[in-house]
Amino acid sequence: MDLPLASLARMLQLSDGKRSSWHIWLSPSQRRAMGTATGTSAETIASMTLSDYDGRALRLDPVTRELDPRFPYGALRWSRYCPHCLSDSQDRWQIRWRLGWSFACLKHNVLLLDACPTCHARPRRRQTFRGLPEPGLCNCGYRLKDAPTTMMESDDPILDGQRTVAHVIARNAAGPALLQGASTRDTLEAIRSISNRVLNYASTHGMAAVAGVDLPAPLVTGGVQKPSRARGAINADPPARAIEAAVGVTAALNILAAPTVVEAGVRASWLIRGQNADTGPAELRSCSQDNGVATAVVIKASTERLGPELQLRYRSGSAVPSAPNLQLDDVTRIARALPRMMWATWSDQLLLGLPRTPEMRSVLSIATLLVGSSVRAVEAGDILGEAASANALNQRLWLLCGSRQWPSICARLICLSDYLNRYGAPIDYGRRRALNYSSLLRRGDWAMVCREAGLKLGHRPAATWARRFLVEKVSGGPATLAPVGRSTSNAHISAVDPAVLSALDGPLEDYAKRFLLRLGIDEPVEWSPPPQNCCHYGT
Repeated sequence: MDLPLASLARMLQLSDGKRSSWHIWLSPSQRRAMGTATGTSAETIASMTLSDYDGRALRLDPVTRELDPRFPYGALRWSRYCPHCLSDSQDRWQIRWRLGWSFACLKHNVLLLDACPTCHARPRRRQTFRGLPEPGLCNCGYRLKDAPTTMMESDDPILDGQRTVAHVIARNAAGPALLQGASTRDTLEAIRSISNRVLNYASTHGMAAVAGVDLPAPLVTGGVQKPSRARGAINADPPARAIEAAVGVTAALNILAAPTVVEAGVRASWLIRGQNADTGPAELRSCSQDNGVATAVVIKASTERLGPELQLRYRSGSAVPSAPNLQLDDVTRIARALPRMMWATWSDQLLLGLPRTPEMRSVLSIATLLVGSSVRAVEAGDILGEAASANALNQRLWLLCGSRQWPSICARLICLSDYLNRYGAPIDYGRRRALNYSSLLRRGDWAMVCREAGLKLGHRPAATWARRFLVEKVSGGPATLAPVGRSTSNAHISAVDPAVLSALDGPLEDYAKRFLLRLGIDEPVEWSPPPQNCCHYGT
């Protein structure tokens, strides 16, 4: 065809600028003009542009028709290519080679090439309008179909990775196991996020060290041992080279093919241990903006490196961990449904083998407020009225974390936090903590309680025990938060006859109800969420 490309473009109503966008999108009138000139249907012509992949492998702005740079890996500004396909098709270029997700040719079992092997220029970055079209020639004159390639076996993991991605984009098959039911974009975002972390790992350790990817020897020794640069986890730009995309995507798919998040975390453990900490993509801070599945996998893989606070913040003990998303208002609302000292029914189960002191019961409540939030332990303590230093709270949290039942403690506190966040409680413990208990069980009240119990008791030690009992029962905190007279030793309190304690139980419950009603509070005296209900809700 002895016609300069510029003349042909004008005939077909196409732009002849250096950065033309024909390959991205054609207007209906342009498609009709091309169809009339070539005898090709407008639909077929549209399929030859990147718009055919809109919403699947990239996104076009519906107004400007420009590529959305936020879509994961989207499209390249140049084109990769398969020399064998160019040879077979008389130098016809495939539009899918411009996708950031295209890195291998499944027909010829080779990686796509990124540049001319002679001048190292990227193909098709700009159109040359002055001369006659020579699509098979680089600007330096090299015939690209002659570029050398390295063959792979048909079942190579890299080729399997390209097949999987192609099926996801074509929407004719499900993606990896962990992404069943996810949208195409969510699936690609998860793959992108893990892939970026893989490439960040490879920027330090080399691509040959990436698990699950066996690179052919010529590729390992051919000057591509490491990615050109480290990458952030949510970087949407496609990798600069096909081999980088191949290694990152293939390793990511191997991790995401796990049947559960826990197994995926095990598969990704090598990745987290060897991460390039300077660039930070594996740091948990990036998880707040990352894909949910990728975030869950990274947190699971990081769990053994996290202390108790971070495990609670990132919900590592749950089936699907996530980045902190609770605001201070959310934490304050949960705190109003939570006593300062964890309910006895919960403490008895969670503190098996640990000291069941008021301090340890309080740290369980504080730990519940850390779940999914960014508040510090001291701040959580202040909300609950626990005036302990950061060092003291840290020691208590690590005491919990060091116990054999810590995984169970962590998981159950996560379930409890979710339950209280959703359902609240019939008791406003924030109000209970603010009550003045100085008038609780005065001498006359104590005498009436004793008569109701059919007992004749003096003022001490049973009366002191009863006041402490009621303060803890009503407030949800230790008796020391209200003046109940001089402290009575545990020895004196434990000396109270168990039969007496049993007889006092009902009358004290009735007195507590009357005490609350006098203050205008119509609530149960005490309450605790059934552990089985919370665990069922959490799962």
